Amino acid sequence: MGNLFHGWRRKIGLVTLFIAGLFMAAWVRSYLPAAEDEITYPLSDGS
Repeated sequence: MGNLFHGWRRKIGLVTLFIAGLFMAAWVRSYLPAAEDEITYPLSDGS
């Protein structure tokens, strides 16, 4: 396992694969009907 990260090409490849996975997850999540993110907070305490 220690030889896995030797070489700059392998490091760049793993970083690229990780970033591609993040973009793919975000893309798939955007097509799901129940994937709505909502943040609500009160602007006043109502008094």
